[in-house]
Amino acid sequence: MSRGLNRLARVVGVLSVTCAAFAAPGPATADGTNIPRKAVAYCNTVKLYCDNSRTYDLCPIGVTSAAELVTGTLTTPSPHYVRAIPMGDGYRYAGKGIWFDGKRDAGRLYFGQNRSVACTVAWQH
Repeated sequence: MSRGLNRLARVVGVLSVTCAAFAAPGPATADGTNIPRKAVAYCNTVKLYCDNSRTYDLCPIGVTSAAELVTGTLTTPSPHYVRAIPMGDGYRYAGKGIWFDGKRDAGRLYFGQNRSVACTVAWQH
């Protein structure tokens, strides 16, 4: 009996975690407004057109009420979580082993300390 009960408990546990994951709200903007999960999964808000003939997407996760990107995922092709870092002039989005420095529509994408590529930034509306 105990063996069957353990198995039932495991199944119920897996189902409850799965249901909770699907029922959870999507990412939110800084003012608390939820962004639909589908919009985040298929976003094309910021594109980096780079000199290596590749295009990288910067997908917003956290956005201020003034429409400034705070956190996001940079897809290269695997997603990297990046966060805005305050700069005196320009902007920087940095994640683990990758960062992007820019000023207006020009920037440089760094893949670690020894590799970088120049990019043009395009904001999609």
